[in-house]
Amino acid sequence: TAVEGLNGFCTQAALNKVGSADDEKFVCEAKGDSYAWRKLDDVESEIGVCKGLVLKTFKEVSSSKRWYFCSDSGWIKVSVAEGHLGFCTKENLNSWGAVKEDGKKYACENSAGAYEWREFNDLENEIGYCYSGITDALFKKTSTDKYYGCLGGEWKEVSATDFALNAVCSSALKGTFRKTSGNDWYYCAGSA
Repeated sequence: TAVEGLNGFCTQAALNKVGSADDEKFVCEAKGDSYAWRKLDDVESEIGVCKGLVLKTFKEVSSSKRWYFCSDSGWIKVSVAEGHLGFCTKENLNSWGAVKEDGKKYACENSAGAYEWREFNDLENEIGYCYSGITDALFKKTSTDKYYGCLGGEWKEVSATDFALNAVCSSALKGTFRKTSGNDWYYCAGSA
């Protein structure tokens, strides 16, 4: 065959060698007790064979801008977020990252038992990421003069007074006084 004529016989000594013939790429692989040249698919032709040191890595097919992960069973297509940030797992839950390639930010979240990267919404792009692990008071003002507090793992609109006090009057704060940075005092009678 043309591939053997240009690259030699596929033997144990040539195992995993990549060769070419007739403008196509081939790899020498073991097939049971024998060896044979196998034509590479389009993904392998561009980013290489998924074996050895490439295992457990992410690579981009530059011609299509698609990302792939080299698993034990071969290249699997993954999202742009996964290609840049890695897989969303229990270990990086509630982390977030930006992907320069698409100009978007993503948060790692658990959605119905599955960990996945979720694209930031418009509010998060403006004031940041809010999740249930934030225990300190986090209040932000938007460019349209709306106020939000990170409460119970999500952004909720709050009053200008809540924003100034960096707290929402609730049963937990009932009977307490709070002072704003402008030295105004407020009493919390408890939530309705």
